Amino acid sequence: LLANLLCEPLVAPITIIGLVATLFFWCQPIGSALFWLASVIAWPIPKIATVLAGLPMATMPWRADGVGIFLAVILLVATVSLIYSRNIANRNISALMVAILLASSFGIVVNQFVRTSLWPISDWQVASCDVGQGDATVIRDGGSIALVDVGRDEKKIDDCLSKLGILQIDLLVLTHFDADHVNGLSGALQNRSVTQAIVTSYQDERPGADFTRFQLAARAISTVQAETGMNGALGSVRWKVLSPSRTAIEAEDSNDGSVTMLFQFSNFQLITLADLGEKGQMRLASSLGSWYRDTSSPLVMKVSHHGSADQYPEFIEWLKPKLALISVGKNNGYGHPTRQTLTALSRAGATLLRTDLLGSISLKNQDGEFEVSYTGSS
Repeated sequence: LLANLLCEPLVAPITIIGLVATLFFWCQPIGSALFWLASVIAWPIPKIATVLAGLPMATMPWRADGVGIFLAVILLVATVSLIYSRNIANRNISALMVAILLASSFGIVVNQFVRTSLWPISDWQVASCDVGQGDATVIRDGGSIALVDVGRDEKKIDDCLSKLGILQIDLLVLTHFDADHVNGLSGALQNRSVTQAIVTSYQDERPGADFTRFQLAARAISTVQAETGMNGALGSVRWKVLSPSRTAIEAEDSNDGSVTMLFQFSNFQLITLADLGEKGQMRLASSLGSWYRDTSSPLVMKVSHHGSADQYPEFIEWLKPKLALISVGKNNGYGHPTRQTLTALSRAGATLLRTDLLGSISLKNQDGEFEVSYTGSS
């Protein structure tokens, strides 16, 4: 409402100037000047909308299914009846219905606000940003930060990193060049510096891959190609690249060539599987003994490909993850996560943590027990 009130006075001059400009089709310089003037007046509109939309509790959640439509119709009818009905009893009933519906919605907003204020958990070590149908996993040890993928939406990843208080990214991993993993890059780089980036060695010639490389080069970010066995440290956390190889010759497609990694904390491990499918997981399983040696330390798994059916169930059963992070969009059109994958994870004894149900998730392991907080699904 406030955005509309602030923008409404601008509509008339923009419309009038725009109409006048069309009359000068025979004189392009005058027409262009008038259109430019109209654009200057219009400039504040998206700024106002963006700023106000980003404020806490700027929107009120409402169900998008048939129940939501039914309740919206009842609210509309009750509101009209409240305004126009002359019967006192009808007006009282309508007022009561409007109050109940609005109070319920307000309660949802307050619950969302309170839950969000408790996120992230203090001293968090791993966070899964709710970026919709995409991936964005943040790893922290003290002041050292790694970010694995950035999702599709610039604003969502920027908002998540801002709420996590991240201004410096020590290690940026772009597992492969699918849009839902790299298109949010400019949002992740917004007002932040990056020390080093790792990208897949799979030779992807799609425009999105070229543009991602261009963005990294434009920011002068030191970038290397991943290869099996590459390793390093993030604070006291040790990390290792599990796939692909230096040439990624084994990869059949970009998903198969996505970067998978193991992060070893002092009291647990995290495996990030990007979009690696069944064949790639079978390759990892065949060399399990070379990289998965500390089987006594609990494992957190960032489940591959948003929980798609393209998994190797035996691989999941061998790893026996304690927690399974599934980064997936709500009501996505792909059927993710699939029942087959959820069943395999449950059989392995994993506790499921889904961004489509929980929103952004943060966790830590303290005294051998995992603590989790989440924002709540929007």
